[in-house]
Amino acid sequence: MKIQPNLSINMLKSCALLFRYFCGGIILWLCLSGNINAQEILSQERLNEGAANKQTVKIEITSHLGDQQVFVENDLISFFISLDHSAYIYAFYQDAKKNIFQILPSKAQPSHFFNAGYYMPFPAEDSVFKFQVQAPFGRENLFIFASDQHQIKFSEKVAANELMRLSINRSEIEQHIKSVSNGLYGYAQIIIQTQMKSSRKK
Repeated sequence: MKIQPNLSINMLKSCALLFRYFCGGIILWLCLSGNINAQEILSQERLNEGAANKQTVKIEITSHLGDQQVFVENDLISFFISLDHSAYIYAFYQDAKKNIFQILPSKAQPSHFFNAGYYMPFPAEDSVFKFQVQAPFGRENLFIFASDQHQIKFSEKVAANELMRLSINRSEIEQHIKSVSNGLYGYAQIIIQTQMKSSRKK
């Protein structure tokens, strides 16, 4: 008759022990859950931070005569572009009167994906568009953006030579490209000086 009380006590001890482990398991699970949620939050913060800063694509631009060169009326200019990440390139030219033209992509050269690690000629050798120096003369600027987006649209106006003159300024172009680029983004520019042929220094 003494066996049953002993069994009851043992059962109670076992239940208490299981309850302790069970509670400990709940506490452990809650702690682990807290860590996981914290990790998720930190990861999301890092993602948000990365989205805000954008991954920079390093762009290098030079001309066939090098940087900071003076080009004369009717000169043909060849630029060379190099990237450290393959990306889509958007190129714009600002003339001496501050008019901005989108030259890449354009009807003359619709293909605008550049592979990393090479100096690519621009305009392309098979492009119908050529950089020929014409009036107005003065300080001019080629500025280039890299993006992971292949079809970014801008406010445009019709212009000659298969190019489109934009109705927005450089800052607005930059903000727009930044806002739609998900991961890859880069910017570079090259400034050149153009002048009339008769004013060329000897």
